[in-house]
Amino acid sequence: MELVMELALTLWRVAKVYLLLLVPEIPTFVVVLFSCIGKGFWDAA
Repeated sequence: MELVMELALTLWRVAKVYLLLLVPEIPTFVVVLFSCIGKGFWDAA
């Protein structure tokens, strides 16, 4: 189970980097929203 969470966290970080690099015009509130979702997912795990 720990491996699954590690993989999920890695994928999340990669996805966040891709969003910031490929879509620089992405609204700040969307980034904040995704960050909150990711934090909630991590806290719940």
